[in-house]
Amino acid sequence: MPVKSTGKRLSAFVLALALTLSAFAAFAREDAFKLDYIVQETGDSYVTLPRLTGHTDPAVEEAINAAIYEDGGFPGYERILASLDPLGTGLQVRAQAQIVRGKAGMGLLSLLITASGRIGPGRPGYRAAPLVYNLSTGERITAQEVFADIAEAQAALDSLVAQEIEPVISDYLYPEGLYPVPIDELLIDESGLTFYYAQDAYTTLSGQSGAVSFHWNELEGLLNREEGSLLSSLILSDAADRPADMIKDTVAQGRLPGLPALLGRDLQEVLDEYPPLTDSEAFPSGEQVHPEDARLRGTALIVQHDELTGMISRRTNLWGLITGTSSQGDAHTFLGLPDAALSLDESAAGGYGLEPGSLESYRYGGYELRLHFDTDLILKTVWLSRAN
Repeated sequence: MPVKSTGKRLSAFVLALALTLSAFAAFAREDAFKLDYIVQETGDSYVTLPRLTGHTDPAVEEAINAAIYEDGGFPGYERILASLDPLGTGLQVRAQAQIVRGKAGMGLLSLLITASGRIGPGRPGYRAAPLVYNLSTGERITAQEVFADIAEAQAALDSLVAQEIEPVISDYLYPEGLYPVPIDELLIDESGLTFYYAQDAYTTLSGQSGAVSFHWNELEGLLNREEGSLLSSLILSDAADRPADMIKDTVAQGRLPGLPALLGRDLQEVLDEYPPLTDSEAFPSGEQVHPEDARLRGTALIVQHDELTGMISRRTNLWGLITGTSSQGDAHTFLGLPDAALSLDESAAGGYGLEPGSLESYRYGGYELRLHFDTDLILKTVWLSRAN
């Protein structure tokens, strides 16, 4: 069957990613970065190739696009797609993208290329390729530019995984595959770093390549934040100059920092792309679903009447409002007094799976940000939902 290129078959996940990128780009001063998605397909198989457009320097734009093509493994995927047996295992190659905005310079283009099915010779598999490029120079970013000392960072990451991730992984997984953390296979977003394993090293219950993710504040002391460094030039969730504006802008887009923009998307598509880690749990008027994606560690999707209506996170860095650390006073300093507040006794809190305390709400655009504080007035949970 011939391979064809089409813009018509852009699925909802591609459209959502394009919208996410546009939302980031709208904040990037005069720059108008966009990503076009070139989809080649045959039967139920497809290869989605992202291409940067709208750069003010055509040479840098072309260098980045050439690097994406090679670094993402697209020559091989296109050959496989062209030679697939219609009755055999198919191939699906997807792309996720976002721009990490810059204080100085143009920021970073951060992409995750995932391929499943007939990714090469042998049995079907899964591959994740995290790619990060400097939008000012076109160069690919490495761990050397992020950490102050690579050897120290490697040891510390392995220790963090042993303390925070190995104890909570499924009994059906093999924890020895978590070490060493693949420090060079990193994805950068505004909220932190995610490291992706080869499938033969560490695999999730769904059969995807495993990953571990950490927020910037969880990596403090390991990062190179010196003046003129890569990180010092970026707008990051724990170092924003205008946190209140960043919080309002992010919530109005229907997302939380560093997390995929999922609200408004088809529920089944989201569950296919982000498989559940465990069975769903009861939630008022619906269910909580915990995805296995590393970036969503500590975060549940709220499902009501077969619709994705919210995200509730016990591990969030909301542009400087950090769960487990920030206080109610910090939130009021950032955002002012809430639009509504609700006291939660033990019974009311238990229905939401929360600790007793209070729930305060702010509305931005078509979304509502709910901040849950315990009885010591410490921020414990961030809840984003569609406004009623």
